Amino acid sequence: MMNEDYLMISFENTHSAIQTERLLGQHFKVVTMPTLRAVTQSCGISLRLAAEDYEPGVWKNSPPMFTLSGIPEDSTEYVYGVFICDERLILLSDGNNTYVPSEEGLSSVRFVILDKMGDVQSLSDQYDTMLDFTPPDGPYLSGDSKNKKVCYVEAYDDLSGLDSISYDGGKTWLSCNDPETDNMTFYGEVGETVDAGWILTRDFAGNISSNDEDFIFGKKKRTGT
Repeated sequence: MMNEDYLMISFENTHSAIQTERLLGQHFKVVTMPTLRAVTQSCGISLRLAAEDYEPGVWKNSPPMFTLSGIPEDSTEYVYGVFICDERLILLSDGNNTYVPSEEGLSSVRFVILDKMGDVQSLSDQYDTMLDFTPPDGPYLSGDSKNKKVCYVEAYDDLSGLDSISYDGGKTWLSCNDPETDNMTFYGEVGETVDAGWILTRDFAGNISSNDEDFIFGKKKRTGT
């Protein structure tokens, strides 16, 4: 619900509403919402939605949930739909007014109310999503034939990217992206063992992975091979 004062403009049709939204959106914050019945009883149907756990511009490992409203209760004249990247349309089943994105990567959704003829009666703003459900690949540990006290760490993440690394089982974290430090290398004594699950990597969405094998300093063999 909106807690601040706002100006409402109602339209006779969706086309006029969309054009005005695009024009005013360049200068003001514009939200598409149902028209209050106290304002008018004849301005048609309009869509309103609530976005739970939605943060624009932030990588997430749990999807937001969108709850739609606007279709009159017990109505069979309309249906909710979701445009994916303004290309693919998904129709929600009867009685379902919620949508949870499931596609990883960068995407966008817009929500609509359609009539029986498939015409758009109301259209929402665009919501951009950044979802990554996959932990990083790695970390893989390997030694050096010349310096037996060093261990190199490799890890990869093709979606949100690597954010940080932990060398103490997750107690403390170091950035993987600091150009002034080499946080993907650490040191120990020859013969010392790094237990499986002790080295952790985390991506920007918050997914965490760990080394799945022990590593012994002084042995060059790379873990994970």
